[in-house]
Amino acid sequence: MQTAEVKSKIKHLISKYDEIKSSGLLKKYNEAQTRNEFIEPLFEYLGWDMRSVNNQGEVTTEESISGGRIDLSFKINGIPKFYLEAKSLSTDLDVDKHAKQAVNYSWNKGVTWAVLTDFESVKVLNAQTESKNLFDKLVFEIPCAEFIDDYDRLQLLSRESFKNNALDKYAEKYGKLQKHLTVNEKLFTDLKLARYKLTESFKTWNDGKNITPEELDEGVQRVLDRLIFIRVLEDRNLEPPILKPLLRKFEENNQIQIFQLLVKTFRELDATYNSNLFQKHACEEWEEYSHSTKEVIEMLYGNEMLAYDFKQIPADILGGVYESYLGHISKKRSGDLVKSATKRKEHGIYYTPKYIVDYIVNNTVKDKLKTVKSIGELKRFRVCDPAC
Repeated sequence: MQTAEVKSKIKHLISKYDEIKSSGLLKKYNEAQTRNEFIEPLFEYLGWDMRSVNNQGEVTTEESISGGRIDLSFKINGIPKFYLEAKSLSTDLDVDKHAKQAVNYSWNKGVTWAVLTDFESVKVLNAQTESKNLFDKLVFEIPCAEFIDDYDRLQLLSRESFKNNALDKYAEKYGKLQKHLTVNEKLFTDLKLARYKLTESFKTWNDGKNITPEELDEGVQRVLDRLIFIRVLEDRNLEPPILKPLLRKFEENNQIQIFQLLVKTFRELDATYNSNLFQKHACEEWEEYSHSTKEVIEMLYGNEMLAYDFKQIPADILGGVYESYLGHISKKRSGDLVKSATKRKEHGIYYTPKYIVDYIVNNTVKDKLKTVKSIGELKRFRVCDPAC
């Protein structure tokens, strides 16, 4: 489609919007109508395959997330380029919660760009900047009345633009592509800090229990593994909220030792998830009074602007972070904490890339599961992982 034709079609959308506005019907348009009649046509004119004509799944509807929904994922060759949250006509996009939701979703997915629009206006945000200030994350905003006059910037959201990384170049030129904080980096940093906090606290409060450095190391890792697993259960809605109610109970009565509340939870989960993860462990007899457990739990939720959503963090990102983290586990040596970059290899701890996992599953387990016709058959199903 030539530029003149694209502009003509966009002008038609703007005229349609103006008619609705002048007739006082803006507020009668819900989100679905706005998306179908305005937002999707706009991005189709910008070169995106909104109707999957080429059957490539270039633009897909995303799943609901905590407290809301991200509407569309835009991909090129299967790689997400940005996520878009659509709102109904006349939505006040300056209400922080809308931008926060869009930013948080893109950040958890490891994608830089988030787009927020109700067609009246289009906001482009950098989800990966370190700043907690939404203004710092805003790359640009274009009201629909300026779509034609500001066409060059609107074109930065076109498919062709993303093929050529034009938005990245624009953002870099205007200082909006600096200080990236990816979910990988943040989670890796938080896990290291969490380990340090728990190690120091358990060491202090259990000084007379003759815990060896190796036992301390293993116990701290067991606690962190369990906490990560619980956060995944929560965000995938496999369990009701677990950790935040514990925090509230502790805040109501801080005479209670929060770590022992956590141990009770471990025992309950062991009955449900019959695995080695929650099997009774010596660390459950430890004491912790310096609130490090509370701080670590809070860290695993992130902050108001960049909250962790373990349902949305892709498996390859989470696995890669955990592999890097395990490669930096600290151990006691000559009274100092030092990095043990070889520890992961010594213990045979490796993360299998997602594309290999997909290939193995698709060529083994998936076909076998298609033949399962009952719960009874499923219970008899066995999988052997020779690498374990």
